[in-house]
Formats: sequence, structure tokens, C-alpha cells
Amino acid sequence: MSTLTHLLAAAKNPLDGVTPDTSGLGGEFNSKVSLFLSIVWGLCLAAAVGVLILSWVRMAAANTSGNAHNQAINHKVVMAAVWAVAGLLLVPVLVGALILVTG
Repeated sequence: MSTLTHLLAAAKNPLDGVTPDTSGLGGEFNSKVSLFLSIVWGLCLAAAVGVLILSWVRMAAANTSGNAHNQAINHKVVMAAVWAVAGLLLVPVLVGALILVTG
């Protein structure tokens, strides 16, 4: 075993048992942070849905006009927007699972 490995194995974690806690900053701070994060999440979700609708309409227009190149491009944008919306809708589930697992 090398010296570095031995030193790393013997070292103790100075932050053992330390967890992040913002309750010392007050309840008003926590509520404002929660409000800010929910607004950002809502705006991201609205933007992703807007991109999804817009690209879906563009893809339909390209399909109607017979423009296969634009249809293929907009199909990729539609699929990216669908994944973005799905990911944003899963954020509360993921946060809840993280809170459940970490306590």
C-alpha cells in the first residue's frame, strides 16, 4: 500500500455529521427561496411547453407543405421539448425521493 493511500485511509472526515440547514436564516428566508425556486421552475416549464407547441405547429406546417427537411428538423425539436417537459414534470418527484432517501 502506498503512503498516499495509507494517509487517505487514516484521515478522518472533518465534516462528518454536518448537514446543510438554512433554518438559522429564518423562516422568511426559507419561504422566499422556496417561492423563487417555484417561480423559476414554473417559468422553465412554461417555456418548454411553449417550445413544444410552437415546434409542433411548425412540424405540422412543414408536413402540410411537403417539406421533409423542415419536418425532420422540427421533429427533433419536438422530441427534445417533450423530454424537457417530462424532465421538468419529474422534478417534484425526484426532489421528494431525494428528501425521502436522505431524511
